[in-house]
Amino acid sequence: MTRRPLLIPAFLSVAAYAWVFFPVLTAWVRDLQSDPNYSHAIPMIVLLLAVGVWKSWQGTTSEAEPGWSLWWIWGGFGFLLTVAGFLSANDSLARWGALATALALLEILGSPRQRWAWRAPILALMTLVPWPYVIYYAFTSSLQSFSSVAAAWLLQASGVPLARDGNLLQFDGYRLEVVEACSGLRSLLAMSALAALIAVVSRVSTRRALLLLVLAVPLALVANLLRLVVTGYAAQLGGPESADGLFHAAEGILTFGLGALVLSLAAFPRWKGGRGK
Repeated sequence: MTRRPLLIPAFLSVAAYAWVFFPVLTAWVRDLQSDPNYSHAIPMIVLLLAVGVWKSWQGTTSEAEPGWSLWWIWGGFGFLLTVAGFLSANDSLARWGALATALALLEILGSPRQRWAWRAPILALMTLVPWPYVIYYAFTSSLQSFSSVAAAWLLQASGVPLARDGNLLQFDGYRLEVVEACSGLRSLLAMSALAALIAVVSRVSTRRALLLLVLAVPLALVANLLRLVVTGYAAQLGGPESADGLFHAAEGILTFGLGALVLSLAAFPRWKGGRGK
């Protein structure tokens, strides 16, 4: 006979989770709404939850019972991670801990169909937790320097006259400053979350899902670099007005769209016949 947890302990576990983690998760969603670096997060959360609900309505899947001891250890790790977040006033640790604990409860208490439906969406939600500020600003500074140097080199190599002073690119009559928003980190965060969403929707294997997440990093950097180079060309050929405003926003949409297309092709290597392996 298959062992299943008793109803009362299961109910108490879920109730304890809601009491401890509901404030953590609601604060996370509120912060996402006001953070320009995660403007993509709310629609992606809605899509991931919709995928989980849709898969829950599908037929059952044959799946062995999980190793409960391992998942109780994982749940304890998630709870300790949340406690560490509380004690250090680090919201990122608390939110990652909340999602890790949710995954453990799913594996311990859920039916095979529930585990199959919600495992991937919960893991994908972890890509939407804002990074700790120390890590975020360290990456931002490094990416600003990289983007400035790379964009200046590409433009100069193609014959565009400019002078670089730190993160400032000086053209004839136009200055382009590679500020925090142009560092590429926003593109990296959005591209990583998109890779996770594509992996969930396309139901690729774990190996291919990891490949998509790894691929998102260079794609985001290249897309951001392409945007800076196109802006430089526009400033050189059409003047400052051509490099700002609607054109600059359209560049971002186009370059990110190209990255999304590459991720989709990687998730669906064959348009005919089955899941990507």
